[in-house]
Amino acid sequence: MVHSPDGGTSAAPGVRGSRIALAGLLFSALFLLAWYLLRGAPPFDASDDELIAYYGDSAQRTESMIVGLYVIPLAGIAFIWFMAALRDRYVRTATSEHTILSTAHVVAGALVVVSLFTLAAVQLAVARLADAPSAFDIDGARSLLSPARRHRTSWRCDPPRCSSA
Repeated sequence: MVHSPDGGTSAAPGVRGSRIALAGLLFSALFLLAWYLLRGAPPFDASDDELIAYYGDSAQRTESMIVGLYVIPLAGIAFIWFMAALRDRYVRTATSEHTILSTAHVVAGALVVVSLFTLAAVQLAVARLADAPSAFDIDGARSLLSPARRHRTSWRCDPPRCSSA
């Protein structure tokens, strides 16, 4: 520990660097675990039969619920930790804080975490909808998945829209 001029203590520079690396590795591992667990999930524009087959299987539904409840939120927390440690290192090493860069850093990180949590909420909601004792409501699942499908198509680069000519 290093004593700071204001009487507090802070971690040594090498320890701060290892915290950044640990947080980044933890986020990467959790994000890859979530991706691996959801590799068999149907795409947003899947047919009714694909949705029923995936969410009708209790093992796949359990994987979706584990990802939605535990893995993605923990990955989001690890990402926040990574962003905070990275910003702390930047502030400590810079001669002066660049306000616009710091603000953009925080906003970009917050958008990533909000996107992750939204994905987790949609995945969990559809899995819980399929877990209901009544028959699987395919229209309810489609309504939950439709904003994600619209988001994907709005960012997709279709050849007519993306031609350089």
